[in-house]
Amino acid sequence: MLRASWALMFLLVGQEASPPSPADNAPPPESPPPAADGAAPASPAPAEGGADDAAPAAPPAAPPALRIDLETFVQRFMAQQLDLIAAEQQVARAGAQQGVAGARFRVDWNGDVPAGYRFRLLGGNAVTPFHEGAIAPAGTGLTVDDPLGGRTSLYADGVLTTSPTIPFNQGQAGAVRAEYALPLWRNLIGALYLLEQRSAEQGFVAADQRKKAVTVTRCAAGVGTFLEVEAFEEMDQIWQDLLARKEQVLKQTQRDYGRRLVTRLDWLSAQSDWEQSQQRYRDFQIQRRQRVQGLLAVLDDPAARKATLDTVQVRAAPGASSPDAPAPVDDWLAAHPAMAALDALSSQIDVEVERQKRSIAPEVFLVPEVGSGVQSHNKLAGGGGAVYVDAYAQMSVRWQFPVFVQRQRHDLAALYADRTRVDREKQSLRLALLADAARWEAEAARYEAQRVQSDTRVTLAQQQIREARGMFGQGRLEFQDFLQHWDVYETARLSQVSFRLQRDLAVLRRYSAQGRLVPVCAPKTTRFDEDTP
Repeated sequence: MLRASWALMFLLVGQEASPPSPADNAPPPESPPPAADGAAPASPAPAEGGADDAAPAAPPAAPPALRIDLETFVQRFMAQQLDLIAAEQQVARAGAQQGVAGARFRVDWNGDVPAGYRFRLLGGNAVTPFHEGAIAPAGTGLTVDDPLGGRTSLYADGVLTTSPTIPFNQGQAGAVRAEYALPLWRNLIGALYLLEQRSAEQGFVAADQRKKAVTVTRCAAGVGTFLEVEAFEEMDQIWQDLLARKEQVLKQTQRDYGRRLVTRLDWLSAQSDWEQSQQRYRDFQIQRRQRVQGLLAVLDDPAARKATLDTVQVRAAPGASSPDAPAPVDDWLAAHPAMAALDALSSQIDVEVERQKRSIAPEVFLVPEVGSGVQSHNKLAGGGGAVYVDAYAQMSVRWQFPVFVQRQRHDLAALYADRTRVDREKQSLRLALLADAARWEAEAARYEAQRVQSDTRVTLAQQQIREARGMFGQGRLEFQDFLQHWDVYETARLSQVSFRLQRDLAVLRRYSAQGRLVPVCAPKTTRFDEDTP
């Protein structure tokens, strides 16, 4: 009779788990005798009620299930990363600076309209007064800077003079001139402009590569966060299956104990095992809740704000982080965006050093100039006047020799220090990347091997449970030993998911260390898919 009862129990345990019904929780028809210390069996049972009791109120409708795919989550996750936003702003700023450096064609309109009074302090005679009178010069012109460093100037000016002593003693003068200043040394053929443009280009490349490096890191972090939630959801299903089976064991043990078919020790062992499993599941739920709430906070969507722990459904694309063949070191190290950013920064510093050296060099301009002028003057009231018209053409040489350039020399010394610093950063980064890539590659291989072993352990644990069931039915195995075999099976199934998660996270970190973007981070158009209640 004892063996037949336990055979029935093992038959129930071997079935697929299903949610318990209220009838299953009803107390057994034969209550177990009270223990010597007054303890009573702690079996889960619902509260009993009479037929005349009021019907319980209908529970509120549960929120619809929220299905979240990996691509959608990664897009939302990336959009909220402050360091990535800052990197994008730096790229935009570098692009604007590049545009400024390349725009060297400039036109300015100049003009001046002063007013003054002119005195003659020496010379003259009795007819000519010691004060000439008011003067009103005015001028306007255009200056055009070209990408070759030259400057074209077009200018026109005029002067009107009056004498308060002799009413009609006045004069006018006007002139038009044009010149072109061609640099021959410091900025020959726009050399300074070209260096400034090259510096801006390298600055843009450095900013863009830094953005790519941040994108690679944050993409791997976002995918890892999602895969953690997915793994915890899978482990939750395993937990529910295991608890359902253990609840069947507890109920069967309680019924057999009420019929005096099992010992009190077996019944207490089953109850203790059930309580321990419940506590472990509660601890697991705390960790699961933290990860799910973190995922929902990233989404910041009305549907996500209504979701609960039990309505979230996550699904990742197959092979989102599956291990692949490691890339050759020379390939990924040369293409690593962080290394490329430092290379561009080093090139920018070299260009700036050359530009600073050239900026303190002498400059010589060859300036051809042409012009024409006209003057008219009325000497006496009612008398005749004189008009003069002239034209000229000339070639001149202008020069600028820097005398005091202390600030530029300090800037040059700072650039040399920056170049040394960047070179050291490149060496340190290279060693760190190689170490991280090797570490995570080894970790991924180790967790993959453990995952394969866990698959074998799950298969063996299932076989052990079947063997333990037969041995216990024959009276050759204690109940506590059977529970230990069941614990081994629990641990094997949970470890199977855990090792796969650890392998996936190690693969993602290897991607990040090698500067490789996870394929799932490619931009795609995705949306939330919300079920109707």
